[in-house]
Amino acid sequence: MLLADDFSRTASAGWGRSDNGLAYSSWSSRTTVASIDGEAASIALNPGESAYLTPRDVQAADIRISSDIRLEAAGGRSYYAYTTRVQRDGSAYRLRIFTDADGKVQLSVLRSVKGVDTELKSIAVPVTLLGDDWYTFDATVTGTDAVAFEARITPKGDTPGAPQLTVTDRSAARLSAAGGLAVWGYASSSAKSQTVLQLDSLTAVAAKTPLSGEVTPAPEPEPQPEPQPEPQPEPQPEPQPEPQPEPQPEPQPQPEPEPQPEPAPNTSRGAATVGTASYAVPQGAVYVNRSSNATTQDGKAATPFRTVQAAVDASPAGSTIVIRAGEYHESVEVPFNKTLTIQAYPGEAVWFDGSTRVSSWSKSGSTWVSGGWKAEFSDDMLNGNASWFVDPKYPMANHPDMLFIDGVAQKQVASADQVVDGTFAVDYAADRLILGTNPEGRQVRVSDLGQALNVRSANSVLQGFGVRRYATSYDVLGTVRMHNVGTTLRDLVIEDNATIGLFVGNDRATVDNLTIRRNGLLGFSLTTAYDSKVSDSLFTDNNVEHFNGSPVAGGIKVTRSRGVVMSNVDTSRNIGSGTWFDESCFDVKIVDVTSNDNTEIGIHAELSSQVTIAGSQAFNNKEGIRIFDTENVLVTNNDLGNNSRHDINLMQDERRQATHRVGRDPRVSGVDSTVTWITRNITIRNNVFGAGGPRAIFAHDTATGRAVDTWNLVIDGNLFSSSAAGGPSMVTWGGSGNVYESFQTPQALASAKNPSWRNAMTSKPEAFDAMADDVAANSSIARPLTSTVATLLGVANGVVQLGSGR
Repeated sequence: MLLADDFSRTASAGWGRSDNGLAYSSWSSRTTVASIDGEAASIALNPGESAYLTPRDVQAADIRISSDIRLEAAGGRSYYAYTTRVQRDGSAYRLRIFTDADGKVQLSVLRSVKGVDTELKSIAVPVTLLGDDWYTFDATVTGTDAVAFEARITPKGDTPGAPQLTVTDRSAARLSAAGGLAVWGYASSSAKSQTVLQLDSLTAVAAKTPLSGEVTPAPEPEPQPEPQPEPQPEPQPEPQPEPQPEPQPEPQPQPEPEPQPEPAPNTSRGAATVGTASYAVPQGAVYVNRSSNATTQDGKAATPFRTVQAAVDASPAGSTIVIRAGEYHESVEVPFNKTLTIQAYPGEAVWFDGSTRVSSWSKSGSTWVSGGWKAEFSDDMLNGNASWFVDPKYPMANHPDMLFIDGVAQKQVASADQVVDGTFAVDYAADRLILGTNPEGRQVRVSDLGQALNVRSANSVLQGFGVRRYATSYDVLGTVRMHNVGTTLRDLVIEDNATIGLFVGNDRATVDNLTIRRNGLLGFSLTTAYDSKVSDSLFTDNNVEHFNGSPVAGGIKVTRSRGVVMSNVDTSRNIGSGTWFDESCFDVKIVDVTSNDNTEIGIHAELSSQVTIAGSQAFNNKEGIRIFDTENVLVTNNDLGNNSRHDINLMQDERRQATHRVGRDPRVSGVDSTVTWITRNITIRNNVFGAGGPRAIFAHDTATGRAVDTWNLVIDGNLFSSSAAGGPSMVTWGGSGNVYESFQTPQALASAKNPSWRNAMTSKPEAFDAMADDVAANSSIARPLTSTVATLLGVANGVVQLGSGR
């Protein structure tokens, strides 16, 4: 049995784990698209939405899949499919049900290879899925030299008849290898309301025999065109982020790009290697090829535009711009009223590069000089407050100029007389570059553009390419900047830019499988972005210019946002903090995040409320987790240790939302009772604390003397490394003023604070990696997971587990 699930559990965000123990990973624009009510699973799609549910660890070639299904819809088209033999590049087969506005059904089989879809067969089935009746949808995929497909839809409980659809793929493009399995859905933008597919009794088994029992499949028909979804309705503008952009006009009604079935989501962290992403090319796509010699440039495949900006300017709203391989040295502006998808051609490497090659150098003493350099960039930060950001030991950090030799960044110095090997200077007055390393026989590139993409339109999509070496000033806010609602970013590599790699400043953003690294100040800034999702990404090795850790530096900083879910993300090795939520964030979920080896804080929640940190790891930082002026926090099932100051630091200072204006959410006027900036109502549960640092938990008010006894702090179900023989102090508990209590054993803590707390401690100090036996021996002290946490972690409700379980 590959998969067995009768969905008798409940889950509100995702499908959790199947009856045979497989975790489902999900891709969708909202966390609540997929749910389980105890009787059946649902995929509830708003008009224009899609979703992808993947049972992890299923790999099969020959397979039989079955489920009971029922559809609730009010007009519009909907598409649902079993997706099989899913390959790492997204290639797959889809056994698809298409329903029209009346619920009439077509069954079809499609092959998707490197983004190119081919429909193998489509037939009408004389049933309607609308109503209260359930139907059984079962299908088989068998064979290698000839891949046979059979599928049927039968009223639930009836004796199954012969397959209604049979077809064989004998083409050279057939998919013979084993692959993953998924359930996919898409609701047309013409739907009048939410479309809900219910599923029950979902099973998948390895099967060599097709449904009919016939070994020799039928001949292959000619491919048929795929029915096209309808255009989406007009997007609605939303308030803009801080700092506020110029007021924009109301967007005009515009069609969305033709919806394509999503490729199998990549649940590993980070973007696909540039040149390997494969997104479908829709009919009517607008092409760009910088190497084209065509006399005419009209965006057709044979006569493409040579620049992306030319394609943007010429394309109507709703277009998909497909970029052929090469480096594109340009800054692209997408206007407010033009929703676009911009993507790399399947399997081709596309880079936006903000640098240009400089090959004319003359030796001058111990340096080399190149004249005629005209590019200049602002070093201003926050209206003249650069000193707040810039560490005096790195005085050129806020100067965006960049020079690379054979791809390696050189250090900028202030003037020609400071230039030595490995450094460079820019003389704006004399229009010249001064280099300290001999450029002979080397490739020297110097950044002369400040921004790659500035996208002002709603619901635009960027996917499948790389962005590098832009001299982005702080006041530009991001090398890639997304202004409007509904942004989707997938499989992007954003690296080696001067300040902030990516800025997203509005609601309902989907950020998936990104790699953002080696940027000068911050990898990713997400602000005023309600109901956004960040997943399966790497935000590592940022702040290479050594800006101060505060007010902003490191991997990702999220501000003034509500309903943000961050899952399966690595924010390690940043100079500064890895993950930082600040300035009135509310309803935050930080799940399965790795944040190790940062110079400041691994995971930081400040001036926020309703925060869950679950299933994450924070090692080798200054502080593992910091909760600062933040309330209603659950820190559960995490792994911590070897942080040089504290594993968990709970803090309060003088700030209060009612009396301090800086840091408020601009969408919430006046006093906000949901985000008070008071540290309280904190539960630390089911975590594992390894040795290596001085303190496991430190709780204190640094400014206003609030005793921790008044905070409603709960410490229960945790495993601590022994505090004996130089091990970490277990809990330090602040009283009024500068009075502290110290507790070195679980018994002492329970006796003083709450006898119902059930924590445990190792017999001797042990690093986290050596604690596996202790974790197993003490697992009974853990508290059962709530349904919410279990859903976030992809495990069954009520599971008893210490630490993240990785």
